[in-house]
Amino acid sequence: MPDQVPYANPTPAPSLEEIRKSHSSGIFFYISLLAFLLVIAAYGGLIFLNRAQQTAQQEVLAQIDQKRQELRPELVQQIFSLENRFNAMKSLIQKHMFPSRTLAWLEQHTHPRVAFATFAFDSTSRKLALTGTADSLVSLNQQIAIFQQDPDIEKFEFNGLSLKKEAEGAGFNATVIFKPAFLQVTP
Repeated sequence: MPDQVPYANPTPAPSLEEIRKSHSSGIFFYISLLAFLLVIAAYGGLIFLNRAQQTAQQEVLAQIDQKRQELRPELVQQIFSLENRFNAMKSLIQKHMFPSRTLAWLEQHTHPRVAFATFAFDSTSRKLALTGTADSLVSLNQQIAIFQQDPDIEKFEFNGLSLKKEAEGAGFNATVIFKPAFLQVTP
């Protein structure tokens, strides 16, 4: 039997599980290859973006240096010095008391028939001590009402009433304590 070929044991047909394993390892390979390529592309993009940002940063720093060189340093120093002096003056003015306001206030709030002979102002206690005369008790009463109605006065004390025998009129002593805001500059 010459036409006969000796029978060789053919490899057994692969099982269904073996077919699945061989195909799944190929799919995982391609998925892994795709993920690797995506990571390399992202890394390259980050490198490109980083270089672009560094270039932009260098350009901005160069512009800042150019502007800094254009400014004269002595003028900048003078501006800061003036600003510091201005802030110091502002704080001094806000804390400063203006006792001369009491004279203008007294002139505006004195009844026409009342005269003040003496007055003393204590700036630490904001107290104005007055000694005066009025032509009548009615005028004196009106003067007291003027002082009591004034919004700049924190406290008003009236004392020492004396009536004159030889002429009509009354002498008196009064103390006015001003509110702190009255003696300060309003911003």
